[in-house]
Amino acid sequence: MLDIYYSYVKKEQSKDLVKHIFKKYYNFDFNQDEISLSKNGKPYLKGGEYFYNLTHTDGLVMLAVSDKEVGIDAEKFRDDDFSKVIEKYATSGEKQRILTNKDFLCLWTKKESFVKYLGGNAITDAKMATFEQNYPVFKGEKHDVNTFSIGLNEHVFSVTSPYNEYDNFTLIM
Repeated sequence: MLDIYYSYVKKEQSKDLVKHIFKKYYNFDFNQDEISLSKNGKPYLKGGEYFYNLTHTDGLVMLAVSDKEVGIDAEKFRDDDFSKVIEKYATSGEKQRILTNKDFLCLWTKKESFVKYLGGNAITDAKMATFEQNYPVFKGEKHDVNTFSIGLNEHVFSVTSPYNEYDNFTLIM
C-alpha cells in the first residue's frame, strides 16, 4: 500500500494535515507522544503499522503513507542557477542527463526521496545516492526499491518505496 496526499497549505499547517489524514483515512488518532524521530529527524509512528514521510516546498505539502518504508520529496520548478549543486552532488553520468533545470530538480527529488527512505541526511548523504538506469545506489550498493518522479502543476515530486506505483493520490482541501 502506498498512498500520496497533497495540499496547497503553509508548511506550518503540515502537522495538522498529517493528523487529519491519519484520522480520516486510516482511523488512526494519535498525539505527539506516538511520533518518534530517527537520528536524522525522519518521523515515524511508534507502533510500526504505518510508515510515512512528509515534504513541503513553496506552498505545497505532500505526505506519503505506506505499510513499508517510504521517502518523498518535492520541489517547485524554478530558473535558479544549480551549477554548483550539480557539480557537488551529481555523478558524471547524472551530469550528462541534466540538460535543464527540470532535469536537475527531478534528479534532486529522486536523491532526496531515496535518502529520506533510508532515514539518512539529505545534505551529507545526497552525494552518495546515485541512480543507475533509475535504480538507486547508495555507497556503491544497489537497492531493490523503486524511485519515480511525477510533475504536478509547477512542482515535481519523487517517491521511493518498495512499490512501483501508488494506490491513491488525493488532494486535501
